[in-house]
Amino acid sequence: MQRFQLADARHDRDAWHRQYDTVHAQLEAISSKRNEQKVETQERIKVVTRTIHDADGKAKEVETQPLPEQCHGVTPSGVRGADL
Repeated sequence: MQRFQLADARHDRDAWHRQYDTVHAQLEAISSKRNEQKVETQERIKVVTRTIHDADGKAKEVETQPLPEQCHGVTPSGVRGADL
């Protein structure tokens, strides 16, 4: 009887180790995917920040353009057509 109990316990231990290894592998995969997504998100934030910075620079350049000499005092059409 004791021999059968020990054999059964060994099978349970093996099953437990298989389950543990499966769950551990799944957790590692989730962790790796999360880390990859974190890096990708940081890269996207950098790209968007750079795009916004470039767009702001272009907007400031357009806003500070001097009026042509012959049109002194005339409101530029871009300003007249702007949604305020």
